[in-house]
Amino acid sequence: MDLKTYLAEHFPNLTLEPPLFYNWDVAIRFELGNPLMFGINKEHYMERVYHRSLELFKAFHDQEERAD
Repeated sequence: MDLKTYLAEHFPNLTLEPPLFYNWDVAIRFELGNPLMFGINKEHYMERVYHRSLELFKAFHDQEERAD
């Protein structure tokens, strides 16, 4: 199944347009890096962003935490 068909089937009448985050009634936002650190040490900032995003991914896909 292609993406267009999937979206039409599961989300009828959905219009995707930027900014997606602010167009939904409910949203969760995660700060992946400390913005103040970006100007000081970009490399360290990007490492923190990488590690935080990886931990979020792992937490969302943790099979033991799922309540099926």
